[in-house]
Amino acid sequence: MSELIYVPASLLRYRSVEPELSARVIAPGLSGAGVIPKMSVDGGGLWTIAFGEIQLSTPAHRQAWRAINAMCDGGVNKLIIPFVDLPHQPWPIVSGKPLTSYDTIPHDDGSLFSDGSGYVQSVIDAEIVTSAALRSTSLRIRMNYSGGLMGGEHFSIEHPVMSHRMYRIGRVVERDDGDFDVVIRPPLREAVSGGEILDFDAPKSIFEPETPGGLNIGTDIIGMARPSPMLIEGFTSEMLA
Repeated sequence: MSELIYVPASLLRYRSVEPELSARVIAPGLSGAGVIPKMSVDGGGLWTIAFGEIQLSTPAHRQAWRAINAMCDGGVNKLIIPFVDLPHQPWPIVSGKPLTSYDTIPHDDGSLFSDGSGYVQSVIDAEIVTSAALRSTSLRIRMNYSGGLMGGEHFSIEHPVMSHRMYRIGRVVERDDGDFDVVIRPPLREAVSGGEILDFDAPKSIFEPETPGGLNIGTDIIGMARPSPMLIEGFTSEMLA
């Protein structure tokens, strides 16, 4: 049985990154009129994500990456990758500034965990309003606490079978009741119901390395490692059953 391995956002300190959808169209070839017709793929393609120079600057970072690489088994086990896109997400504006995180949240009695950490809570509160079928490209969503939507934002849904899947908003129409009708890509990987939570803070999706050795790192003479892995959206056999 395949395992899902969570990669913490704190380990993904990169110089550049951009997720894109690949294999979205089929081009059968040049037509008699001298054009190349393109046909959309029903599933909407697969997410690919290219990281540029992930900064593994400490021994702890490098060991954590090596451990994840070992557990991935060349892509047999899939990775849950968060995409933290701070400049482009609909953060609420508080005192004139985007609110992107909360301070450490303690227990009810004001105490923290033994290591000094507290609870983590998402800032953006968003949900699906009405149900939508598998492969739907339109959603009605409610932004309970957030900034405005303009298109180009990413969010993810933790589906019961397909697990975390990321989507990009293409078109936005704000309704009179304050909800939003949005067009998304790719089409829904799984049907959804009203009330399901949308993750705008750190959208996640399931990925695997493009090649079996795609997570290998090379450490330079001063002990620094800067891998630039290419990842592609992954599916376990259990998801496809």
